[in-house]
Parts: sequence; C-alpha cells; structure tokens
Amino acid sequence: MRAFHGWFAYVVIALNLGVGLWGLVWVRRRMSAPRSFLALVLAGQSAVAVQVVTGVAYMRQLGQEPGFHSFYGFVILIAAILSWAFRGEDPRRAVTVLSVVALFIGAVAIRGLSVAGR
Repeated sequence: MRAFHGWFAYVVIALNLGVGLWGLVWVRRRMSAPRSFLALVLAGQSAVAVQVVTGVAYMRQLGQEPGFHSFYGFVILIAAILSWAFRGEDPRRAVTVLSVVALFIGAVAIRGLSVAGR
C-alpha cells in the first residue's frame, strides 16, 4: 500500500497541474473549454479521493496518528469538493475556478509529498 500511495501521488500532481494549466490556456484565449476538460478535472479530483483513502488506510494499518501530511491530503480533498460549489453558472468562470483549484491541488500535493515520512 505504501508503494501505491507514494507512486500515485505523482499521478495526482501531474493530472491536476496539467489540467489546471490547460484550463488557464482556454481562459486566456477567451474560449470555452471542451468537455474533455471537465472529464480531466473529474479524473484529477477522483485521483485525490483515491489518494486520501489509501493514505488513511495505510496510516491505520501502521497505527500512526495524523500529521501535516494527512492535513494536506484533507485540505486538497475539501478544495476539490468546494470547487464545484464556487464554479458558478458562467462557463468561463467555471473553467477559471476549476483550473485555479486544480493548480492549488497540485501545489499542495507537492508540499504534502515533501513532508511525507517525517
């Protein structure tokens, strides 16, 4: 489980940073993003959920108390959930909010990875 959780962190980071940057390109061009953008946002946020669940399961298996690494995981999960509430009705705003949140998720995931194992 530890190997999967460690490897999958890079998937979470790559997916979210990639979709965040891609979304900002669409915003900058003042164009609406294709449906595949939303599919990738959902994939990135689903990856976050998988990562949090495996992390919690791994910590329970070891009998460890939560630390900053766990805190970052839950901050990311909450940000992913709230992004859908704040995206609004305007398509351009939705792409902007989802892109910025995806970049935030990627950045916080990098930080979480840096404190892993401390």
